[in-house]
Amino acid sequence: MLAPMLCVYKAGIGSSLIKFTKKGGTVIATSDLFRKNEDNAYLDHPSPLHSLLPDGWESMTRGARMPLGEGSIIFLNPNATSEDWKEALEKTLQSDF
Repeated sequence: MLAPMLCVYKAGIGSSLIKFTKKGGTVIATSDLFRKNEDNAYLDHPSPLHSLLPDGWESMTRGARMPLGEGSIIFLNPNATSEDWKEALEKTLQSDF
């Protein structure tokens, strides 16, 4: 699944994304995924997705694959270029086949 822009946190979308990943799916998204609510204000607590990630995940190399269940999440910089997205997608496709 690709999430190429900031997505506002909604509990239903967040839990579906977690289920998808835990069952073996790969998510490529920007690191600001689910950081704001529908009022465009930053959440005052981590979203359930972020709370599942290992401590220090934000300092990991952007584009690093972080396991979550049977799947993984790849976070890119919010200012990632189209080449960054292309590279992440190519690496994902290569590793999944």
